[in-house]
Amino acid sequence: MLTNQRGKSRFDLNAIRPFRYPVPVVEPIHFWSKAPNSEISAARKQTIIKIVVITVMMWVLLFLVACIFIGGGHQVPYNTKHFHVIIIDYDQQQAGTVLVQSFQNSPPRELTLHWIFTSPSNYNPNYPIYEVTHGKVWAAVSIKPGTTQLINSAIDSVFSNTIAMSAISVPPTVDIFFQSGRSFATMFQFIVPPILAAIGRANGQYSQILETRLIQQLNAMSSSSSSLRVSSSILNLSAVSSNPILFTLNDLAPIKHNVGQAASTIGYIFVYLLALISVASAIGISKSLSGKIRIFDIVVGRLLSGAFQGLIVSLIYALIVLWFYGYPNYGQFVRYWMFNWLFFLTFTPIVALLFITLGPLSIFILTLFFILTLSTADLLVNPELQPRFFRVGYGLPFYHVMAGARHLLFGSYSNFKADVGCLIGWSFFTTFLAAAADTYYLHKAQKKIRQNLIKEKQTKK
Repeated sequence: MLTNQRGKSRFDLNAIRPFRYPVPVVEPIHFWSKAPNSEISAARKQTIIKIVVITVMMWVLLFLVACIFIGGGHQVPYNTKHFHVIIIDYDQQQAGTVLVQSFQNSPPRELTLHWIFTSPSNYNPNYPIYEVTHGKVWAAVSIKPGTTQLINSAIDSVFSNTIAMSAISVPPTVDIFFQSGRSFATMFQFIVPPILAAIGRANGQYSQILETRLIQQLNAMSSSSSSLRVSSSILNLSAVSSNPILFTLNDLAPIKHNVGQAASTIGYIFVYLLALISVASAIGISKSLSGKIRIFDIVVGRLLSGAFQGLIVSLIYALIVLWFYGYPNYGQFVRYWMFNWLFFLTFTPIVALLFITLGPLSIFILTLFFILTLSTADLLVNPELQPRFFRVGYGLPFYHVMAGARHLLFGSYSNFKADVGCLIGWSFFTTFLAAAADTYYLHKAQKKIRQNLIKEKQTKK
């Protein structure tokens, strides 16, 4: 008890509150010096063990992360056959036959996809579009009817009575349908290039056929003046004879610019980091309430805090995407906002569950889980191109988040109901486990507080 200048008594807080740091019994020594007692030696030994354990765990984590993230692209050239591409020959004549044979004779590995050859009974221009937009195939190649006749007409035109004064050309006769919004990297690295390579080989082969035909017809002409006139016209036919089969790329779900690609991929990594911050702040702020507020109130408060933070973070993220990329209508904006909120509600309880149950060790597990879900989410390499182990990504949330976001932003194919269902399942299941774990550990902490209070009372008596 002390007295201030006015004579009123006041308590010395240091007399009733333990010091923040214990007063050293002996003079501090260097870490490598000889320990004067067993307490310092034990503390030094424990510190060394912790450093060694953490270092080894970092090495193991780096090894696993590198194996998962880099190893996902190990067997890419051998797995391109998992991509289905439909080939429809509406021409049913020489040009169509040459093109189909070019696809059939594609070189192995990355230049060969799973070609599906269809013989049409009648011409239906919407059929390949339907197959692509409904996700039955990744791309469709449609050879228009009358392709051979169109090319032959251009060839025969040089044998007419008039000299061709301008270059002769034919319009594109092959349509390639795909959706870059479904997976931009996959489409332009592994699907479109083999298709263009097959068309290029067909052009080379068909060009030789046309040139042979031209030479034979030219040699069969008896009149030298007619031969000279045709030879002059053939010069204007070089575009057709060297590249007879032209194609058109039809992107049914394009990405308008790079903002959309970033919003549906890397942007969710930052939202995931915000989920980590949200969980850590909610648990840290409410930790002081343990033993003073009922456990039910603390658990519900933490859940509501995470949900509210997710609602606002998702709104901000959706507004930024609206600002830089845009939506076709405001209804689509609300759907995208709610979908992002579902993403936040999915990952927040996962982070909370690991953080509550594992403590500091959760950082290693969360890093490993994050890399696994990211590596199997069609961010850089589609799971169909990866080894079988990476097919586990179809059951992890990040794959469905990116697929659903691309569907909402670009209109590309996605089993959106399955995407939402998977995220809801993860959210409900991990929320239940996180709430149960939080209740258990809070109850355990409050029990320990009561025991310490009882011991203090008994010590005072």
